[in-house]
Amino acid sequence: MKTIKTKGLIIAEKIMSDFDKILTILTPNMGKIECVAKGSRRPKSLLMAGTQFLCFGEYVLYKGSDNYSMNSCDTIEVFYNIRTDLDKLKYASYITKIINDVTTENQNNYKILQLYLNTLYVISNTNKNLEFVTSIFRLRLLSIIGYRPEIEECKICKQKENINKFSIKDNGFKCATCGKQDKGAIDICETTKIAIKYIILSEAKKIYSFQITEEASKELEIALTGREAGAEERVPMCADPHHSAENYINRLIERGYKVAVCEQVEDPASAKGVVRREVVRLLTPGTVMNQTALNEKENNFILSVVSFEDAYAIAYSDLSTGENYAMRLPKEDQSLVGELISLGCKEIV
Repeated sequence: MKTIKTKGLIIAEKIMSDFDKILTILTPNMGKIECVAKGSRRPKSLLMAGTQFLCFGEYVLYKGSDNYSMNSCDTIEVFYNIRTDLDKLKYASYITKIINDVTTENQNNYKILQLYLNTLYVISNTNKNLEFVTSIFRLRLLSIIGYRPEIEECKICKQKENINKFSIKDNGFKCATCGKQDKGAIDICETTKIAIKYIILSEAKKIYSFQITEEASKELEIALTGREAGAEERVPMCADPHHSAENYINRLIERGYKVAVCEQVEDPASAKGVVRREVVRLLTPGTVMNQTALNEKENNFILSVVSFEDAYAIAYSDLSTGENYAMRLPKEDQSLVGELISLGCKEIV
């Protein structure tokens, strides 16, 4: 067998047996690889700390005929703040899913891994708006993998003046004239133009070292309107045509949002004043039952965790299949986050 030494980031872990795991490691030069970490689930294993989800380390691997086996590891960064904050963990898991989708084996992933590590660092160690961070991450990642938008001139007529539109369909800036012919083009301000150019062209270590106005931030992300609904914060809201509502709902659910669907409950022609609306459906990532929003190849678990003095009690259920499970984890194992990730739970209550 051949011995390989490489740095890498654990982007997925699966339980193989009582004491073994199968890891998916994103490496800079070998792409995404799967590796067996034998004994890594043992409480006193030397591999335990370095084989957790989102652990960045240096690994010594044996390459067999069919797979890799881990011999040793040295931990470099574990992003501890992400492990102790469920909001940070949600966004870190979201960008990890994207990374998993766009990477393959035997691929040079140096720039992708660099962006990934920088983003995890920002999520873990700063208080930046996490939606804003993921917007920057997606735009930079698209540029790295070959989908860089046209940012120097109008995508259609090539002029460099009077640029005030961004075309999602044509992936680039458009001038006012060409933008009028594209119904899907969105208006962008000068700050947004500068921000997009900065995100695409700046040094990797500096892409998060800027601030923009709320207007420009909304233009980088889907802008939801808000209402004062009796909560401490404004409640995000949007209106969609009935025939296309399911697509928008599925996208919001996938992003981890809870969605309350409201419909008119009286005839607008006979209504006095504002037409009365009521909530007719409440959807969350762990309770959604629509088949178009579910992945038939994996469970859709909703999960609850209770902390006791010496252990965690975990109960989880897939409402779409009727499966119910429970387990107990000793606190000394320090494996709670790893178990939650390996279960692939969609919602924690």
